[in-house]
Amino acid sequence: MPRIAVELPSEMATPGEFLADVQAYEAADADTVWLAPGSLEPLTLLAAAAAVTFRVRLGVTLTTPSPWPPSLLAAVVETLRQLSRDRVLLGVQGEPAGAATADHAGDAGALWEAAGGARVIVAGAGQAAIDRAAELGAGLVCELAEAAAAFEAVRARRGEAGGEFELWVRVAPPAGRAAWREAVSAAEELGATGLLVPHAPNLLDILRNPQEDDRQDLGMAVG
Repeated sequence: MPRIAVELPSEMATPGEFLADVQAYEAADADTVWLAPGSLEPLTLLAAAAAVTFRVRLGVTLTTPSPWPPSLLAAVVETLRQLSRDRVLLGVQGEPAGAATADHAGDAGALWEAAGGARVIVAGAGQAAIDRAAELGAGLVCELAEAAAAFEAVRARRGEAGGEFELWVRVAPPAGRAAWREAVSAAEELGATGLLVPHAPNLLDILRNPQEDDRQDLGMAVG
């Protein structure tokens, strides 16, 4: 069964609702709660999430150029690693559109150095993303439509390299349980580690009860 990573926006109605969502996805057996870039500073939000969880991995997408000086970013990431008991994942773009190659290489290198011992997942399906993931990263994430070719390329690029390497597919929020089962099946056929799916109002219920007739929670509630 592929793992599930849920992407939450780096915005929140209230702190209580944000932290409750993180805890609810952990309770629903999500492997990772991922914070996308947004109006609020995601590393600070990740620290709050680490303080109220104990199992779920915590991911954050780092942007280039980073608003953090490299030395300060490295200190923050290391603090998060210790606070979370080494549950931190970092996401970087393999080749953002419109970026000059030399400038992007320098920005990405600074982010990579700041990552320290944290696992780094590279986003993208182009050759630059595949090369960077295979050489330096702990995994690759790309859109479902691009995943077959990208996964084949990164597997060939890595060859017999050891260590755990994660292959994630990004999917759209499911319209319902049938669509979710189709996405999970597609990820399984690709040999993916898991699915990265944005938070949606129906997602938590689908993760708790993936089959329409599987309502054990209701049976337990009524005895």
